[in-house]
Amino acid sequence: MELFDIFGRYTGLVKETVETDQAIEQLEAITERLNSDDLSDEETLRLCEEGKKLAAQIEAQLDEQKRQLKTVGRNTAEITAIEENQDDIS
Repeated sequence: MELFDIFGRYTGLVKETVETDQAIEQLEAITERLNSDDLSDEETLRLCEEGKKLAAQIEAQLDEQKRQLKTVGRNTAEITAIEENQDDIS
């Protein structure tokens, strides 16, 4: 998905939810664009708002991924404990 048209103008076509990698790429593109000198105040404001949305989305997605990893870690530890107990019984 392109964030800028062929003239470098911001299109605002950010989906409500995108994958974390895509969101990071979009945020990087917005950051690069914000670092350019040829933006109007209106375009700068739109980019900042979009960047905030993406940053919040990325943070929420990363928090969810951390939660899932913790769950997998706990489940793995439980399975290991059960296997060790079965080995002790055998």
